[in-house]
Formats: sequence, C-alpha cells, structure tokens
Amino acid sequence: MVILVTVTVGITPPISIGAGLLALAMLPGAALLQFLLSYILGLVGFWHSSVWQLGAYQWMLTSLFSGAFVPLWFFPDWLLSISNYLPFRLLYFAPIATYLGKLGVAEAAWLIAQQWMWVAGLLALQRIVWLAGIRKVVSQGG
Repeated sequence: MVILVTVTVGITPPISIGAGLLALAMLPGAALLQFLLSYILGLVGFWHSSVWQLGAYQWMLTSLFSGAFVPLWFFPDWLLSISNYLPFRLLYFAPIATYLGKLGVAEAAWLIAQQWMWVAGLLALQRIVWLAGIRKVVSQGG
C-alpha cells in the first residue's frame, strides 16, 4: 500500500534519516499491538457468540486514542493524560509523530520500549484468556 500511495500521490519524506528509521522501527511493534488487541477480542468468542459490539467499541477507542482521526496534539490535557495510559497512541500517533520529526530520539526510543512492554503484557493476557477459553470448549467428533 505504501508503494502504491508513494507512486500515485507521493509521500513527504521524513524530516531526517534518523526520524525515518525510528518510525520504521516502530512499525513491527505497532502491527503486533494491533494484532494482539484484535486477537484478544476474538478470544472473547469463547464466552460470547457475537463479539461484534465489542469490536465496534474497540474500533471507536482505537480511532479516538490512536490519533487516527484527530492528532493527539489537539486533545485537551485531561484526554491526553488518559491516552498516555492506553496502548492506542502507539499504533499510529507515535510512528507518525516520529516520522514528522516531532519527537526526539530519546522520546521515540521510550515509545518503542512502551510498545514492547504492551506487547509483553498483551501476550501474557492472551495466554491467560486462551487457556481459560480452551477449558470451556467441548468438542465432539464422530
């Protein structure tokens, strides 16, 4: 997709090579975070036949707190402080702000560390939910 957009519309290059590399380093953590959030939501299907409504809530939270619709720079202080305790800003806002050169190296490195701390925590959570879920499932074959 990036190649298609670059060829057809064009993309502003990063402010510096370092900013581009740091933003690139954030992408695997962001992708894994997005996957784990969706996967854990899917695991809730062990207990509920439909997780569509929960998925809609997750989409709304992600859209609001990731900076996908409105950059976090425009948030009031109270909403910004809430977003700092959630993983969503690490999905879109952190890589884009780094790419644009709005974050320094130390701040970007701290955000990368936060991404991987969230990944570790969500991996542990998904394991707990998975183990609880497979105890609930009964499969009969013939």
